[in-house]
Amino acid sequence: MRDNPYQAPANPAAATAVAEAPVPVAPADPNQVRARQMWRGLGLSALGHLGTVLAATVFALAFGSGPDYYGSDIESVYAVTGLISQGLLAVAAVTYSVVRLVRRDTGTGTGVLVGWGVGLMVTPVVAVMVLVILTR
Repeated sequence: MRDNPYQAPANPAAATAVAEAPVPVAPADPNQVRARQMWRGLGLSALGHLGTVLAATVFALAFGSGPDYYGSDIESVYAVTGLISQGLLAVAAVTYSVVRLVRRDTGTGTGVLVGWGVGLMVTPVVAVMVLVILTR
């Protein structure tokens, strides 16, 4: 038979000191956790937009030729590659965000969508600056 935990010990002198209960750790604030996840999503989107500009630049430098050849100059290769990579990024961002939102990770899903939208407005400015540098 098992000892009854509610019964006093038979020998009070043998009883050990009362063990201290572990101090419970306060759970993290859900809003703080969500904000951190949202910033993570914004960072992922920023990296995605940076990747599209870098991919377009590398592709234009590799496959764009001088003005001697019609339709294969650096500017058009850069523009087409940039648009295609932005389209792929849009599909990836929306897909990833929907999956995160369905899995109840609302911070990351929302952060990626917001970051993609903001990046969509900022990336053309960066892309034009890179294009000016490429054509100098």
